[in-house]
Amino acid sequence: MRLGPIITSPKLEANSNMSSTIFIIVDNLRVGGVQRLALDEAYVLSRRGFEVRIFVLEPMRQEDDICKVDADYFELYRDQIHIAWINSGRISTVAYLREEIKRFTPSLIISHSAKGIFISKMSTVGVHKKIRPKVIGFLHQLIPLSDRLQKIKRMFFFQFADDFRASSMQFILELSRIRNENYAYRLILRREPWFDRMGIDLERIEYQQRHAQTYYDTRNKSLIFLSRVVGWKGFKTYYDLCMVIEPQTHKVILASPMYSRSTEIEMLKKLTNHHLLLHRGIASVVVGSQAIHIYPASYGGKVKCPQNIGLNVLECLALGVPSLISDEQFWSWPELKDSPLIVTTNWSTEDALNKIEALFGLEDSVKRQEQTRILPLISIDSHIQRLLDTNHI
Repeated sequence: MRLGPIITSPKLEANSNMSSTIFIIVDNLRVGGVQRLALDEAYVLSRRGFEVRIFVLEPMRQEDDICKVDADYFELYRDQIHIAWINSGRISTVAYLREEIKRFTPSLIISHSAKGIFISKMSTVGVHKKIRPKVIGFLHQLIPLSDRLQKIKRMFFFQFADDFRASSMQFILELSRIRNENYAYRLILRREPWFDRMGIDLERIEYQQRHAQTYYDTRNKSLIFLSRVVGWKGFKTYYDLCMVIEPQTHKVILASPMYSRSTEIEMLKKLTNHHLLLHRGIASVVVGSQAIHIYPASYGGKVKCPQNIGLNVLECLALGVPSLISDEQFWSWPELKDSPLIVTTNWSTEDALNKIEALFGLEDSVKRQEQTRILPLISIDSHIQRLLDTNHI
């Protein structure tokens, strides 16, 4: 039985200033959580009546492009969302962005890139005060995972944000911890971000589910892997579980084409009933009511406050698909701590298999009820409103 989303996302009112423009800065548009957030922001802002211009600081990767994952839905916004790949030296990028600011007079610059914060702020130098936009900068990393030089550079860049935020409480806790442990870091970055929780565009999810395609027999059980096919995202743990799960269970991996020739993907050929779906998001695939999302992320000993509820988990929640994730303290999502759709595990084979079996036995009515409760919590609409309210747009 296809659960389908029970989504009642309201159509947002268009902003009264239909000529307003907002800039969004990203390092790249590869398939990932930061890029997912930026694109969903662009969709919702465009529905509010803003022209959105996304500036990408790195070259395009044809085999790893989140716009291709959204496919037809992205095409609906072609006239409202404009993407420019800059890919030049820092001085040239600052000069280019300054001219774009003068040309389009954006109400706001939202940077999801640490170096993009610095570039955006430098680009506003020399711009008349009346049209000078505020720069909102986001922390999207667990800072301890960066090497020493990366830490110093990122902290230096963060200092230039007019408004400094973090999309996860764990990011704030980890940043605070290493600043408290190192006086030099406190000298470089003399502020801490405030928590602005992320979310997903429910209208996109609803549209993609209406046009979703079936790739395997959804009457059977399936284990779904949605993350990058790399070690720290836990692909080996997923693979090991698939090796011991009952053979008729479908093993579904949604990945970018860039991973299609990786050693990890080659391992899939040893599995029965495996399906590698390229350039597909979970919402564009019919998964049925016997699907479980497996997310065995492992950040190592450097991180004391791991973040295991990402946008991939939120998309599954929107569809009523349960997620089995690594241990999580729910600092960012306290409302989800007792949700039947999120279960944590230590990834021992016995513990994981027992919890997978319990999730397969979860009643459809329980899933629907929890799905309905969760939808308003995980919507990106509140995040968008905080962005606009802060700047009085």
